[in-house]
Amino acid sequence: MRKLVILKYLGKVLIVFGLLLTLPVIVAIAFRENPNPFVITMIISFSIGWFLNGVIDLQAFLFSKDAIVIVALSWVVICLLGALPFYLNCNISFLDALLESTSGFTTTGISIFTDVESLDNSILFWRSYTQFIGGLGILAIVMLTIPLDKEDKSVHILETEMSSLNTIKLVPNIKKTLVYLYGIYGGLMFLQIILLMLGKLNFFDSLLLSMGTAATGGFAIFNDGVSSLSSYNQIIIAIFMLAFGINFKTYFFILIKHYKRAFDQEELKMYWKIIIVFFIILAANSFVLFGYLGQTLKMSFFYVSSAISSTGFTYGNINYSTQCQWLLMVLMFIGACSGSTGGGVKISRILICRKMLKKELIQLVNPSRIYTITYNHKSVSEETYQRVSCYLFASIILIILSTFILGLNNLNNLQSFNVVIATFTNSGISFNFNDFINLSSFSKVILNIIMLMGRLEIYPLIVLPQFILSK
Repeated sequence: MRKLVILKYLGKVLIVFGLLLTLPVIVAIAFRENPNPFVITMIISFSIGWFLNGVIDLQAFLFSKDAIVIVALSWVVICLLGALPFYLNCNISFLDALLESTSGFTTTGISIFTDVESLDNSILFWRSYTQFIGGLGILAIVMLTIPLDKEDKSVHILETEMSSLNTIKLVPNIKKTLVYLYGIYGGLMFLQIILLMLGKLNFFDSLLLSMGTAATGGFAIFNDGVSSLSSYNQIIIAIFMLAFGINFKTYFFILIKHYKRAFDQEELKMYWKIIIVFFIILAANSFVLFGYLGQTLKMSFFYVSSAISSTGFTYGNINYSTQCQWLLMVLMFIGACSGSTGGGVKISRILICRKMLKKELIQLVNPSRIYTITYNHKSVSEETYQRVSCYLFASIILIILSTFILGLNNLNNLQSFNVVIATFTNSGISFNFNDFINLSSFSKVILNIIMLMGRLEIYPLIVLPQFILSK
């Protein structure tokens, strides 16, 4: 019975995904390019969706475990379907197409393409569009296609896709929450498009770069990254990368004029502190590389913004020293604020982990002292301690194992670690290795899994095989 419930909801997701494919079809026709790869994908998505939704005729309560499986299964299936336009258009293997698709939907930004400027405009649009869809998550597709009532636990779908120690439920009604989230998401993106066009960038390029920034995805649309853009446009992109790394709750509070609640957040304060500290350290360590102060400050600001927000936009091949690379990888691991489109383990978890350590040290010296951990002026429960500890532990174990596995593919230790950090944190910044198309098939499968685990925060991908293998 539960499998049928899950498959029925998957059918609804695929129907909506089919509708989303209308836009790249229009883009292909507008540029007089072949729309068939998108039309074929649309037909397949609609067909499977209508079959699952139409044949399975039942109404059932959605449990939290069901929601987790729906999210994981939806992501895997949509990444597979999203690979078809690349496979049918670009003369690459399906596994390479899947790596590109997963990188897009998880907003990672690594790419198997070395000459993106030779791609059709419709494919360039599709790459950026997959990031835009995955930015807030396929959660929006799922949540907008399922019935909700007061007792329904469908909110677990939202919580599964968007890590949130601070809940992202802005208002009591879930669908209204999604409207606000997408309003903020789209509004900031629209503002960035306008500002980039003021910098003499055409609308299409501004749109693609803004979709990549909004989703903190970072797919390049030029072979040299952002190097060919004007300094003005580079700075605009850097500012908006930081903006999309902020918890969307902050913007919601600003909109409703609750300014104290907007800015009196521990995570936001720590976000800016980390940015300032790492900016100063990176600038000090890279001054010799760039030669003069203005370029050093601009590059340091851009890379700190790109790394902490997990966007992954770069200037192409920058020969940062090993120390600078480690600095940026630490930033990539820390990541952005919870409730944003950014990746990483999230600053909120780092904050709570630091407070847990402080509590242990205090009680080690003074066992009788009662010490309560607070976060944003509220006490933190034991359940939250356990969730934070378990997730950080699982993340470290996954990174170590994945680094070892990729090391078997003739990558040195630093290359393997950098690639794992880039994919698990969904940042996509790889300093020492960019030849993803020539990796072994096994390594490409591993990277697909790592990207999905990073985006869905490990657990849903662990639960999914149990669903598939259960009777």
